[in-house]
Amino acid sequence: MPDRVAPTVHLRAAPLLWPANHQYEEVTVGQCIASVADNCTPAAKVLATATLVRAWSDEPEKGQACGDSTKDIVLNCSKAKVQLRAERNAAGNGRVYSVEWKFRESREDCTTCPVDCGACP
Repeated sequence: MPDRVAPTVHLRAAPLLWPANHQYEEVTVGQCIASVADNCTPAAKVLATATLVRAWSDEPEKGQACGDSTKDIVLNCSKAKVQLRAERNAAGNGRVYSVEWKFRESREDCTTCPVDCGACP
């Protein structure tokens, strides 16, 4: 009987992007995900299927502050990693980036998991 239950994903605390120096920081799936579990497929095999679906931030890409840069998020979908710019609005409460990963253990069973995986306090 085929496994019809999608993998379970357990998250890590968000890695800190600091200092806010406008430089890119590479964030990988391993930095965001603590573990993956599945009824039938070994965790390492499920983790190896991680693909990057999308990424976003709670602050605008080009705000009004001096020094704001564009292209704050650079996706590398084939490598399951993303580059996030360590940048924030100094008048705000800190930027939080979110990345959505997909894990698949078969053609039918997959889990899509949004993760807060970078923050500039």
